[in-house]
Parts: sequence; C-alpha cells; structure tokens
Amino acid sequence: MQKDEKVLYVATRIFIFILIIVFFSVIIKYGIDKYNNNIGTKEEKIESIADYISWLDKKEQTIEDYSSKYLAGYNKIIELQEKYKSAIKWDLIRLEDGGTPVNIGNGMISEIKNKKDNSARAQKLIEFNNYLEEKGINLLYVQAPSKTDNVTTGGTLNIKKDYIKENTDNFLKKLTKEKVDVLDLRQEIIKENLKSEEIFFKTDHHWKPKTGIWATKKVANKLNELYNFNINIDMYNIIKYEVKTIPKIALGSEGKRATLAKVELEDFDIILPKFKNNLNVEIPSKNICKEGSISDTAIDWTRIKRDYYNTEVYAAYGYGNPPLIKVKNDLANDSDKNILIIKDSFANVVWPYLSLAMNNTYVLDLRYYGESLKQFIAENKIDAVIMLYYPASLEDSNMFNFE
Repeated sequence: MQKDEKVLYVATRIFIFILIIVFFSVIIKYGIDKYNNNIGTKEEKIESIADYISWLDKKEQTIEDYSSKYLAGYNKIIELQEKYKSAIKWDLIRLEDGGTPVNIGNGMISEIKNKKDNSARAQKLIEFNNYLEEKGINLLYVQAPSKTDNVTTGGTLNIKKDYIKENTDNFLKKLTKEKVDVLDLRQEIIKENLKSEEIFFKTDHHWKPKTGIWATKKVANKLNELYNFNINIDMYNIIKYEVKTIPKIALGSEGKRATLAKVELEDFDIILPKFKNNLNVEIPSKNICKEGSISDTAIDWTRIKRDYYNTEVYAAYGYGNPPLIKVKNDLANDSDKNILIIKDSFANVVWPYLSLAMNNTYVLDLRYYGESLKQFIAENKIDAVIMLYYPASLEDSNMFNFE
C-alpha cells in the first residue's frame, strides 16, 4: 500500500468513526427528547447523558430482576455467561457502586465503593445524641468493619481504589469531635491482628456468626465500661457455645452475582449457647411470638436450605430484617436494663446474644420502621441506645431518620 493510500485509508476510518459517534448521539438525543415529552414531572426528566445512562441502568436492573424470578434456567444461563467471560479473559470491571464484584484476595470478592460525603448523616446522629442526652439516655455508636479494610493479599484490583474506609473515617471524625461515644470495631480488629478472610464470608459482605459473638463481647464490655452495666463478659467466650457447621450451603449476595462459575459455596455456622437460656421473642410484622432458647426463638430454620440463588442463609439469624423485634429475658443478669438496638443486617448475629444479658431488648431497623422513633423510646423507658451499622449503611438517609 502506497503512502497516499495509507493516509486515505486512515482518514476514511476516522471519518466513519466520527459518523458513528454522531449517529448514536442523534439517536440518544432523540430518545431523551421523546422520553421527556411523555412524562409528567420535572424530577423525572433526563437532562444529560449521565441521566440517560442512569435511566438505562435502572431499566436494565428491572429486566434483570424480572428475568431472575420468572425466566426458566436463568441462573444456569448466567453461570454459562460467567464461564465464557473467564475463558476469553474478559475481566472488565464496573467501578461504580453496585458494579462488578471484584477479587480482593484469598478467594474473597467484594463491591467497590465510590467517595461519598456522609456529613449530613453524621450531623443527624449528633443531633440525635444531643436529644438522648437531654433525656438521660446513653448512645453508643458501633462501627462494623468493611470487607476491604484489612485483606492479606491483593486481588485483581488495587484496593486503594475503594473509598469505603475513607468515607467511614470521615464520618467517625465528625462524631468523635462532638463527643458521641463510638466503638470502632475496625480498630479492635487491628489490635487483634484479625484478617478479613477470618471475619467475613468470601461471597458475601456480611461477617460470620462467630464474628458476631466476638462483636457482642466488645459491645458488652463497652457498655460495662461507659454506662455501668453489669454484663458477665465471660458469657461470650466461644467455648460456651455449640457451633453447628452446615457444609457448603451459603452463597452470599456478591457470590450470587459472580455465580457458582466463579465462586464456591461456603460453610455456615449456627451458634447456640450451651448454658441455660430462655427468651420471649415477638416480631409483629411476621406474627411471631415465641418462647424458648435462641434456637427456638431467634433462628429461622426455614432459611437453612440448598436453594443457593433464591435463599439468603445469613438471614436465618434474627429472621432477616423485620422493622421491630421485642425480646424479654427473665434470666438476665443485668435485669434492670432496657436497651434499644438500631441496626442493619450486621446486627442480626449480635442482638440474639446481647439479649442474653438484658431484661428487655428492642431491635429496630429504620429502613422499615414507619413510626416515630422518639415516641418508641419514651414509651419503652430505654436506658441505652446502641447503633450498629456497616459502612455502606452510612449512605442511606432512611437509616438516619431519628424522628
């Protein structure tokens, strides 16, 4: 090919590429205009390409949700897709929130979080703490760890690109500056040189039930130290519990997205006290009112089944995330204390064990509790409020509605 022909060849392809870009820009602009002309409110309008992409993502998620429920063989199709992507070395990663679960080392997968400003939520918590102080009620904020805080080896992505630790650090700085009591379990993990692969499931963002016992002990110790509770800390030594391990049954939320083509099933522990325990547990939203041991009252055994893609085994603890749980324990050694736990799903493996030491334990998930929190506190004579949140929960405004 002569020099002039090469120049013409390159110029032609550049010209075709520009035409393609212009063509798709016109199509997208037409789509945006047509959509905006057929909707009612300004809030729904698409003002930019970024809005259009966000809109497409929502439609994609709707189709995916529908397909996963009603399309026969959906999970097998997705598994074949993942096997094919592995075979051709397709390892492109979507880094936005809710994007591709990535390998962070030692067979663990995790989502990656973008930089977020959680100062508004921090301010709401500070104001809530001030309100409780006026009422003579203690507040302890407990920061659960993130899976990417402390991994021993790197995976396919440089973990420094994950901002969840920085987001959480900034949130806690605002709390401590305003004298909110904080128990940062991330720092406790560092002190004990624990690793993420010991603490968390490989295929899920949640920590393991054994970690829940460990966290309960830390919380109980802090309640004794700060607020003169009288909890028997020895109660939370793991040797006082029977650990029933169910092999190869758990597939976490991140594992479901990666599919069994890329990850393996995990063992799951049900941890039950060897000592005498008797709880009265009421869950109004599920019409549950039970009396008995933790096994009888705080474990939903119907979730322990090998339906990997449709069942969340972790939610066997505490029946998932109901809006309100009431626990009465007549055997408690600190029988004069009423506590309120405001929580996300990380506390599902904490509240059953912490309630072993309390006369009355109330558990609220603000994402689903539609009534007045302040009225609930007043009516139930709460002595202390414990908030236990996972770092990603700091982004959810619904979890900071303290009215």
